[in-house]
Amino acid sequence: MELILKKMRTEADLFCEENLPLMTEESKLGTQYSKILGAQTIDWDGEELTLTQVRSKLQTPDRDERKKLWELMSQSQLNDRDAINQLWEKFMDIRAELADNAGHPDYRSFRWQQRLRLDYTPEDSKEFVEAIKQIDGIELKIFKTERQLMRERLLSLFRLIINTRWSLLAIQR
Repeated sequence: MELILKKMRTEADLFCEENLPLMTEESKLGTQYSKILGAQTIDWDGEELTLTQVRSKLQTPDRDERKKLWELMSQSQLNDRDAINQLWEKFMDIRAELADNAGHPDYRSFRWQQRLRLDYTPEDSKEFVEAIKQIDGIELKIFKTERQLMRERLLSLFRLIINTRWSLLAIQR
């Protein structure tokens, strides 16, 4: 019950009547962005494919085919770069105003509260990411050590096989 009340208080604190038309505009921009992305296609073997369809084809084991698909996808996205950049400029202006109207220093802190992330802060998230990076580094060192041990074992086995063959050849002579 306490968490529910905390969330309700947070939503009430964030409410700002000046933000209602801005939120509507942000939603419209999101729709425009989705339309641009949804309309992106490529021609592949005489067939027009959406980028979603292309992504499934990227699973092919043929490297040259994956490369060509990726290049076509990238070109399709680059063709819409100007329209997307214009949308993002509008997004950034609206989002800065949303945060300012709600008394937040930036959009991230506004959005953090809006998403009701009340159990942890952005700083907690940064610390968590750093901790994961350290663990990844340790795991990478362990993996490299295990890989080195595996190489040494394979090399020993290879030497044993070679020495055994030479010994057998010497006996046969």
